[in-house]
This record gives sequence, structure tokens and C-alpha cells, in this order.
Amino acid sequence: SSGINAEYGKIACHIAEDLESGISSHTTDLLRQILPDRLGHATMIPVDSEDGDFVRRNKIPIECCMTSNVISKTVKSYRDHHFKTWWDLGHPVLLCTDDPGTFNTTLSREYQLAVDSFGLTVEDLKAMNRAAIEWVFDESVKDSLRDII
Repeated sequence: SSGINAEYGKIACHIAEDLESGISSHTTDLLRQILPDRLGHATMIPVDSEDGDFVRRNKIPIECCMTSNVISKTVKSYRDHHFKTWWDLGHPVLLCTDDPGTFNTTLSREYQLAVDSFGLTVEDLKAMNRAAIEWVFDESVKDSLRDII
């Protein structure tokens, strides 16, 4: 990592999740200045945009919170969720819950939604989880997580 990460460590940046502002020059500047290690939501970053190209080139993983995004109306439906677009490109994506109490969901439910909405297989979920271990910020737990999967 470079920029602010070098001074403060790993950074997950919730970004481009607001329908009102969408993607803006502020978002673009923030992406480049911080170069986050992960992006939260990123529902308003089109894959085929300058920012989408930047995210792909830098292989910045996207934390996808399907239920949160549907309830918050930053995506139309589960089937329209941007997770699938990024997944199909082979881009690093993670399924997350984002305030499970508020959105009445669990990680298991988010996985089931991905299976039901996009036809992911058990092997797809395992591959996604194995890859996600590389983006865990706490290096001390990575080996034990690999042993589980």
C-alpha cells in the first residue's frame, strides 16, 4: 500500500454508496489518494468507468453487502447487485453483512442470496473465502483461517 496506508496501516473505505452523490470527483480523488486495501459497498462505481478501471487495475477488493444495498435502495434488487458483475470479471469480492442487526441478516443468509440470485456453487463460495483470507487485515489469523477452509 501507499499514500495514507503507509502511515496508518490497512484501510477499508466505504465509498460510492450514496445515490444522491453517486460517483464524483471527490470519490475519484479519494480512491487515488488513499488507495484503500478494501472498498465497502462501491455500488456507484461502474465497472466500465475510469474509477472502475482504477479499482480493477489495483485489484482493490469490494465488500458487497447485498441486503444492506437492497434495503438502502442503492441497488434495485438482489439479481441486479453489482457483486455479480465484479465476480464475473474475476475481480476480488467479499460477501459481508453490514450491520446484521439493523438489516436482519446473517453472513449465511448473504451467501444463500448469492447462490439463489447468481447460481454460485459451493465451490465458488469456497474459492471466494480462500481468496478473502488474503485481504484479512490481521496477519496472525490467516493460517488458522486457511486450515478451516
